[in-house]
Amino acid sequence: MSKKRQNWYQPKIIITIIGGITLIWLFLFAFINTDREREILEKYGKYEVATIQKKIKLRGKMKVLYHFYVDGKEYRGSRLYYESYGLVEPGFRFQIIYYPKDPIINKLLYDKRVKD
Repeated sequence: MSKKRQNWYQPKIIITIIGGITLIWLFLFAFINTDREREILEKYGKYEVATIQKKIKLRGKMKVLYHFYVDGKEYRGSRLYYESYGLVEPGFRFQIIYYPKDPIINKLLYDKRVKD
């Protein structure tokens, strides 16, 4: 390989390596953060009732948007929805589990529908 071509090739390898390391770090961070939230909810979680606001399709995946109240303050959340979860429509109510110190950390529980 000529010297001129080699000079161009080396920075490209370095940039590729740095990009790869960054992607690996981001995936690990996302995995660890999700696991951490699950542990927090299992240990400190409290239950509340959330109301489904709407279903939306985003990048080919269905999501439900919901809201709930803690100490009179409204919080909103979203969660992926699959047909195997059963029928979910706007106005339906489900239990959620949330972290009392930061209710933004929450999870909708599809298997715990609240019927009026």
